Amino acid sequence: DVLQIRGGHKTIPPDQPVVDENAREHRRFAWDHQNDGFLSVADEHVEAAWAWWREVCHSPRFVMAPMVGQSDRAFRLLCRRDGGVGLCYTPMLLAQNVNEGLHDSELGITAHSAHLNGKDKSASTWPPSLDRPLICQLAGNDPQEIIRAGLRIQRCVDAVDINFGCPQRCAEEGGYGAALLEDNLELSCEIVRALAEALSIPVTVKMRMQPPAPEFETDRIRWLASSVDKTVEVALRLQHAGASALCLHGRHRCQREHKGPANWHVVREVKHALSIPVIANGSIGCKRQSELCLEYTGADAVMSATALLRNPSLFAATTEDLNGAEISPGYCDQLCPPINQTLKDCRSYLSAAAASLAWAKARSLDADTDSSNRPREEVIRDHLLAMLQIHLMGIPEHQELWSLISSKSVCSIQQFDAVVDLVEHRTAVEATGDIICPGPLFTPRQIKRNELESSLDAPPAEGDEDGFLGSSFEI
Repeated sequence: DVLQIRGGHKTIPPDQPVVDENAREHRRFAWDHQNDGFLSVADEHVEAAWAWWREVCHSPRFVMAPMVGQSDRAFRLLCRRDGGVGLCYTPMLLAQNVNEGLHDSELGITAHSAHLNGKDKSASTWPPSLDRPLICQLAGNDPQEIIRAGLRIQRCVDAVDINFGCPQRCAEEGGYGAALLEDNLELSCEIVRALAEALSIPVTVKMRMQPPAPEFETDRIRWLASSVDKTVEVALRLQHAGASALCLHGRHRCQREHKGPANWHVVREVKHALSIPVIANGSIGCKRQSELCLEYTGADAVMSATALLRNPSLFAATTEDLNGAEISPGYCDQLCPPINQTLKDCRSYLSAAAASLAWAKARSLDADTDSSNRPREEVIRDHLLAMLQIHLMGIPEHQELWSLISSKSVCSIQQFDAVVDLVEHRTAVEATGDIICPGPLFTPRQIKRNELESSLDAPPAEGDEDGFLGSSFEI
């Protein structure tokens, strides 16, 4: 899986085919002949898409993926400020739930602004300089439902994305995500077309590799070529329908839970065929790997999900941080950040979470649950567990710390802060023998019983209605 070296130059791994110009020309001729120019796209649309990418999104190279229950506002703030991320997606939101107001807190929609129907972009209540550019991902299969949701949220975000990539069972049962795109391409294109016509902001799409023709199931080479051809054709149709950017995950719908390496070859072919910005997704486990993906595919940006959860500073890493590691497109190695960096990320996330909660409470928005209706403390706990997993999980001497973070008795930001202090103290003692005490050090029992003193969860002070004074996340 490590890149081969020949004559002092890195070579493309065998599972990533070299560019086949003949195949590209054959594909282009076949589509032009079959569709009579149907897959062409207007120059005005392309120019507008690139103007939006450059002027609104600022030509980002690194993107945070939409993650259900995990790409919350606080985590987005952390990855933007400390992690080198230039563009973020909200969690996937069902269009029906958006229309029912279940995600108003996530999007900063107040009771008054909900009736503006996207007409007044200045009415957005969340400070745009902190969490922008931002794309909201919607899921559903009813064009009118999705249009209503898009109109409701368009003043709060910079684009609306349609989820055609979710491979999970819930998406199959609900008739959205990857299942919708594979089973009903015409409806998928109609959704993009109708939404693009209705909104004043761009519409983007996120999709996966498409299945090959059934007759090639026993021929591995033709099977892959057929899958690439189908994926490029579907991408062209979505572009023609009005998509202003496209994110491609280089795995098939059946490859759930990151099964197998992502195919960067198909991303490269889609980028070559499309005229709009293309984001590569899949097998992005470290900064070096993201650079390789950009170089290999020619994509305009790369997107990461799981790796960012474990290492929010993923894209801010330097070459020295990676110890010269050479990672191939087919191997997703979660390089471990040092514990001091992880603890810094944990504290920054808790600071962002405190600021976000204070801001929501000051505007009478629901701050107790997240976009997937989970208690907010569960979201915070999951982020800390993901960041600290590689340092604590499965290590006997740290079992007590791991259990402490996992405990449902630990549910306030103050308690989580105390846990991070305790982790820093114990890991420092273990590594160097030095005692580090960043503040009052509490025992696990005191933390579980919440026998702590703090004003972190108190209402904002007078003159601090946004809850940002004293926070590391300033407006």
